[in-house]
Amino acid sequence: MKRHSDRNRAVRVRDRDVAGALAEADWKKIDRLRDADVRRSIKGDRNAPELDPRRPIEIVLPEKVDVAAIRHRLHLSQAGFARRIGVSTRLVSDWEQGRQKPAAAARALLLILDELGDVALKALARGAAE
Repeated sequence: MKRHSDRNRAVRVRDRDVAGALAEADWKKIDRLRDADVRRSIKGDRNAPELDPRRPIEIVLPEKVDVAAIRHRLHLSQAGFARRIGVSTRLVSDWEQGRQKPAAAARALLLILDELGDVALKALARGAAE
């Protein structure tokens, strides 16, 4: 009889692994990809694990996120950034000054914004408009 369930296995992602993958990525090639191209590539990759929606995946987020740097890369003021992500200007200021730490969900959003930039902001705007 099996003593341990496979359902609780976790995937841990370390900052240095993410940084290494980002440094090696061919961003010009990636920027030219369409959604259909990405789906086709994933489907054809024998090494890509199948994501089973019934199996939880644990992602370990970094404890510190440089909110000011992300905001500057997006060319937004604190007020503009706050409006775009649905938080108060005061909260953005507190994050940047270290008075508060973004919650896990906020850190995940910030990392997505850092990675995808305007694409993520447009997706948030579309969701807010619906």
